[in-house]
Amino acid sequence: MLHTICLVATAVTFPAPDLGVFEIESVTRREAFAGRLGKRVKTSMEVTREGKTYTVHVDGATHTWVGGRRLPRLDIGTSVALTGRQNGQTIRVTWDGIANR
Repeated sequence: MLHTICLVATAVTFPAPDLGVFEIESVTRREAFAGRLGKRVKTSMEVTREGKTYTVHVDGATHTWVGGRRLPRLDIGTSVALTGRQNGQTIRVTWDGIANR
């Protein structure tokens, strides 16, 4: 006899936790040529909160010639609220997880 076994897998995603408000100490942008899209830009930054320094990696590179999306301005001294994942002194966020305060 032929028995059919059916397995159903569901992916459960949990919302990223709100990590609080940080002050930007430095911003690093790495640019690479991307043809008609302009430049492909990867961003990371150093932020502080309560005297502790954290390294933030922004997931999702952007392109300089793609319109229609306004990204938060990341200037030194600006306060930002971060939503993402923290592992020790390293924080990973997406562009949607950064909000100017």
